Amino acid sequence: MDKITSAILDALRCLGVHRGTAVRGTIYVTVPITSGIRQFNLMAKLGCKSSAELREKHRDRWLKEVKKPNQEEAAAYTLMVQILNPHFLVLNPAEIEVAEWSQDQYNDMWDEVLLRFCHTLVVTPDWVFSRGGRLEVQRMLSLGRPVTDVFGNALTEGSFERIDQQARLQLAEMGFTEDQISQYLPKIEFPRGVHQPPLLGDTAFDNVMNWVITERFWQNKVSDFPDLSRTREHGTHNEDGVWKPKLDKYFQRAKSSGLSTDAGGTNLLVYLTLSVAMLENVTSLYGPLPEPGVQSNVSPTINQLHSPDMTPNQQLAMTMSWLKREHDYVREWFTREEDDKNTRQGLGNNSWWYRQLRKYWHRAHHFGLDSPNGRRQLGKFVSTVFGLAMSRISIWGVPPYPERKSADDLHKRGFFGVDQSGD
Repeated sequence: MDKITSAILDALRCLGVHRGTAVRGTIYVTVPITSGIRQFNLMAKLGCKSSAELREKHRDRWLKEVKKPNQEEAAAYTLMVQILNPHFLVLNPAEIEVAEWSQDQYNDMWDEVLLRFCHTLVVTPDWVFSRGGRLEVQRMLSLGRPVTDVFGNALTEGSFERIDQQARLQLAEMGFTEDQISQYLPKIEFPRGVHQPPLLGDTAFDNVMNWVITERFWQNKVSDFPDLSRTREHGTHNEDGVWKPKLDKYFQRAKSSGLSTDAGGTNLLVYLTLSVAMLENVTSLYGPLPEPGVQSNVSPTINQLHSPDMTPNQQLAMTMSWLKREHDYVREWFTREEDDKNTRQGLGNNSWWYRQLRKYWHRAHHFGLDSPNGRRQLGKFVSTVFGLAMSRISIWGVPPYPERKSADDLHKRGFFGVDQSGD
């Protein structure tokens, strides 16, 4: 074992992760860092036959278009896992970089970390395109330890076979040979008789979270969206400010198309995503959200982390974690069956969902978005939209994402800073 690996393992022991005394356990988040789907896309675009060729001939582009965005997403996903699992120590492998190390040295070091310290491994959405991620999953499976997604759903043999087949088909369509695919995507063997309990899980909730996070990642890449200026212009007590027509457009589209249709479901989820965007920007301008999980007539208490220097991904992670906790509280009062019954009745002006949304929207602006109670009411508004989206998905399934140009294409064509159908 080399000295650097030994020092890293000693540092983890110093944190007490091997004793499990201060925390319930240690979670390792497996993320593509130097590879993943971004590397395959760039290899195909540049006609590279191997990852080594890509990194040697186009190192600057590989750093900019593969490694850097992978590291940014790793930080965001790790923060989400940490927030959703506050009593666990969460490890982000993208945080350690040793200039002179080969990939094999990284693999050996993290294999030791998994073996000695980790209770659970969490896979992020593109892990299936990462050779290192696959090796880490195989290691944890062989140890009989849980492997879950970001939201705590256990990786099963059936679910892996589906995503593995999709990944291989996607790479084949991109022009990679069967030998190349086998080299980069090693098979995973599932031991028999090993039970992997999930940390947490709610399929409808997870699907909504995945949809919104993906959509917000896209919006954040189009950095010229006028969210902050829109929020300032909207004002703290202006119920009919500039956010309202933007939100109303998608609500009315969902209503007119019908929630059971793909168009209705997509517009509802865009409506939710815009609501999340507004909540992120309100908290960025006026302060953090009060603690979730309390009634509106209880004085607000603020214990939330807040900093003007938070990145968009950190803002999103904090907002989604607040909504998760608020959702858990709401479930104590309303059952899924009640929500589904109300959802089947639609979004008319006399519907239950419409009345709830109007109530919290009005209260938020009555108290003022610059007040803790006003921000709490806006949070409850967004949480209500979240509950509606969950119910819609539980009844009719996950709607498709909007069809649109990529963020890069929008910039090249000069379509930023104007009204865009996907906002």
